[in-house]
Amino acid sequence: MKASSLLSMPLALVTVVALNLTPASAAGSGNCLDFDGINDNLGGGGFPVGQTSITLEAWVYHRTLPAHQQRYVWLELSGGGEVACIRHDGATSQGQLHFYISTGGTYRHLRVDGVLQTNRWYHVTGTWDGSTQRLYLNGESVASSTPGGTLDVGSGFAVVSDYNEPMDGYIDEVRIWNYARNAQEIGRAMYKELGGTESGLLGYWKFNESSGILAHDSAGTCDLPLIGGMTDDDWVTSGAFCGPRNALDFDGTNDYVAVADANSLDLTSNYTLECWFKADGFGGLRGLISKYQTSGANGYLLPSPTPTLTSTNSPPAA
Repeated sequence: MKASSLLSMPLALVTVVALNLTPASAAGSGNCLDFDGINDNLGGGGFPVGQTSITLEAWVYHRTLPAHQQRYVWLELSGGGEVACIRHDGATSQGQLHFYISTGGTYRHLRVDGVLQTNRWYHVTGTWDGSTQRLYLNGESVASSTPGGTLDVGSGFAVVSDYNEPMDGYIDEVRIWNYARNAQEIGRAMYKELGGTESGLLGYWKFNESSGILAHDSAGTCDLPLIGGMTDDDWVTSGAFCGPRNALDFDGTNDYVAVADANSLDLTSNYTLECWFKADGFGGLRGLISKYQTSGANGYLLPSPTPTLTSTNSPPAA
């Protein structure tokens, strides 16, 4: 059996689970930034905020969801006026995901109530393609509209969190594109780190540093200084479900992994079996997770599904 990249293959998730990994304990792909909810933020000027189309995206994790706004990533013109912003708007509704843009000098809003919880990682994306505004959560479209107008253009600032609307939690993998990414593109890339040279990528902050007062832009446009008294202690291990991971490649003939018998695996009441998998084909009974005492009549089995199973929020092939 050989190790292969889990994130380079189409996957299915057998059970629907929340990503409640904490930054200190999860096996992420590096670091992220810890924002104190008081005044921590990053911002840099000279960023080309005015585009005919745009995508903002990030992984976010809330410690709290207060009754006020917490910004993730936003763009502002040098002369004043916001171009695009994605945030939590607890002032309107606790747990509300909010994405707005400015077209023709008018703010256009997309709001989805009650979709955010504390102690969960979420991937959030807002896009504008010149006619349609869309909001995505964990790669799935959750709201859209066609407000009209053209995006306000010019040079300005890229900002993560905000002094007045600070994030209380963690932010990772911030990306800004000069076109509207579609659902397939978002899903294909949200679970992995990028190189930084991808077409249309304007700004890309991995937050993999472990010290210093600058967040490096892997797209080469604008390194962002840490503001609000942020220190080396704010570079922490990321729990975002993103980055390189390995899997086992089974041949479909006789490959398997055997685990030594343990009483802790004798499940007799309520329990959950789950795993990520990618099947090259279906046919017959193929077990994913199983435990038997002496035969198939004793124990438990999580079989691979039939080809008609439809999974949700699964990362497409890279």
